[in-house]
Amino acid sequence: MSLKDYLEQFRGKTDDWAIDLLDVAYNIEYGLETKDQSSLNMVDFITTDLSKPFSMFGVSDEVFRIKGGSSALITALVNALQNKIEMKQGFALTELDQKDKQIVMSFEAPGGAQSASFDAVILALPFTKLRQVKGLEGLKLGAEKLKCIRELGYGINAKIMNGTTSRVWRAPTRAFPRRRTAPSTPISASRPLWETSRAQPGEAGIITNYLGAKPGLTDAKSALDAFRADLPKIDVPILVVHGDADRVLPFEKTGKRLPGLIKDMQLVVIAGGPHAISWTHADQVNRALLDFVQAVEIRGTSPLKATASSAPN
Repeated sequence: MSLKDYLEQFRGKTDDWAIDLLDVAYNIEYGLETKDQSSLNMVDFITTDLSKPFSMFGVSDEVFRIKGGSSALITALVNALQNKIEMKQGFALTELDQKDKQIVMSFEAPGGAQSASFDAVILALPFTKLRQVKGLEGLKLGAEKLKCIRELGYGINAKIMNGTTSRVWRAPTRAFPRRRTAPSTPISASRPLWETSRAQPGEAGIITNYLGAKPGLTDAKSALDAFRADLPKIDVPILVVHGDADRVLPFEKTGKRLPGLIKDMQLVVIAGGPHAISWTHADQVNRALLDFVQAVEIRGTSPLKATASSAPN
C-alpha cells in the first residue's frame, strides 16, 4: 500500500490538517511524492509510543556529525585497511558475467579495461549505479531483486539558502505571528524552514528552505537560475577554495565552472581535498586566504569590507 493511500483512509476520522502535515513531512523527508512511497516508510519510522514525546521521524539520525565531513569516514577506512588487504581504487564496474561457477567482473581501470574472476562477490553499489552495469540478467538474481535494482532510486531534495542582513525572526518587536488554531492555509503549500546561522555571531542571518519531490526540482531550478544570473553582477574580488575530491559538491560541477561566471575571481584547487577542507587541509586554506587578502590590499581594495557591504537582503 502506498503511503498516500494509507493516510487517505483516515480522512473523516481525524483532522484533515494532521493528514496533510504527515503527507508533506514524508514527501520532503524521502524526496518522493507519497503516492510513490511505501506506507512502511512512515509506519516503521514515526514515534508510536504515546508515553513519550511525539517525533515525526522517530529517533534522530542526525545527532552526531563527523569531524572533517562524511568523506573523512571513507578516508579513515582506507587508511586503516591500506596494508592489510589488497585494495584497488579508481576501478569502475562495467559488466558482470558468470562462467564455470565463477563471477567475472569487468572494470574501467586507470590503466585501461581489466577483468577478474571470483568465487563470490559482495556488491555495495547503490541501485542507481548498479543498474548501469551490464550482465545483471545472467546472474540468476530473481525477478524481484532485478525489479528493485532497475526501479528503486533516490528521492529528490534541494536546499535553498537565503542570506539576510538581519535576523528579523528573532526581533521581539517584529516576530512572526503565531498560529493559535488549526492552519487555514493549505499545509501542502508549506515547506520547512530553519535558521542555518543559529549560534553564529553577527547580525546577518541565513534561512534554509528544504524542498522535496517536485518542489525539489521546480523551486530549486528557479533559485539556481536567479543565482546564476546574479553572478556576473558581483563587483568585488572573490576567492574560491575547493577540494578536487569533494564528493558532496563535486569540483567539476561547481567550483570549476565559476571562473567564467564571475569577473574578478581567484580559484585555488586543493589536490585531494574533500568537502571539509577547512578541517583536513587547514594550512593550505589559510595560506590561500592570506595570499588573497594581501594581493587585494596591494591593489587598494579590501575584500573583507567589500564582501560585508554586498551581503544579500
